Amino acid sequence: MSENPLLIVRRLVVRYPQPRLMPWRTRHWRNVVDGVDFNLHAGETLGLVGESGCGKSSLAKALLGLQPIASGAAIFNGTDLAKLDRKRWKPLRRDIQMVFQDPLSSLDPKMRVGRIIEQPLIALCPGVDKAERQLRVAAMLERVGLSAADMQRHVHEFSGGQCQRIGLARALVVEPKLLICDEPVSALDVSVQAQVINLLADLQRELGLAMLFIAHDLAVVRQICTRVLVMYGGAVMEQARREQLFGQPMHPYTQALMAATPGSGTSLIPAVSVLQSERTPNAAVQGLTLGCRYRDRCAVADDYCGSSVPALRKTAPEHFAACHFTAPM
Repeated sequence: MSENPLLIVRRLVVRYPQPRLMPWRTRHWRNVVDGVDFNLHAGETLGLVGESGCGKSSLAKALLGLQPIASGAAIFNGTDLAKLDRKRWKPLRRDIQMVFQDPLSSLDPKMRVGRIIEQPLIALCPGVDKAERQLRVAAMLERVGLSAADMQRHVHEFSGGQCQRIGLARALVVEPKLLICDEPVSALDVSVQAQVINLLADLQRELGLAMLFIAHDLAVVRQICTRVLVMYGGAVMEQARREQLFGQPMHPYTQALMAATPGSGTSLIPAVSVLQSERTPNAAVQGLTLGCRYRDRCAVADDYCGSSVPALRKTAPEHFAACHFTAPM
């Protein structure tokens, strides 16, 4: 792993406008990502976990330039992504690629597979001629476990797992430095999930990729990720190396997630008393949040949790948690 991070994210904020019942009223904004910080090194996989609506996909879209960054910094290889317009983003498209959740909906059914994988080369590598593009596409299909003969087939002729391999080939054919995976195996059968996860791990070792891996399944995260970042209500609740997080989760929300996962072997907090509620997280409106976002669902929260926002504090080497009840290192 390199000493300098490939991606540095500091106090990142992504916000969406709130609906206005009356057009003359002041527009309010909801911070769906609210002050997130992390580093990502080349060759490392950072897992991003949390319930639906916690801001995982919005963070990924911001790092891809598909969603404006309201404030903060996202420095990729020395370039602040928050300051780029559409024209200045284009040279970075080759370095940052994404694999989507639903492989079928992310692939054009009218195109042959070879053409689908070739499209990024045409758009992002103008100096590569047609013959070289064909060679690269064939080689990448072989690398993801398919055949060069599949270039002439259409998407509907493949299974879901094979379509996800095609999506991987399309993302990797331009040799990116960072691969963002947004729930890449959640739509697949369990046996196929294992194949795709093993393929991702092999490709990462072979190519030295940095990966941001978004998932709900903690078992998948535990298998593939180097470090894990837990989000709730747009903010980071806990961040640690995989062994630390699964061995000794510090934040009540992380503990509840693990207790609610079948077969996790974790029973630090009764899951039914914490995660049964479906209350909306206390996300910030225009940057203002009173107290801990998780307090309404937390089994150990007290009055102080409703008046003071907990800082992300270091509780052990490379282990951080945003809870008033965790002891700082």
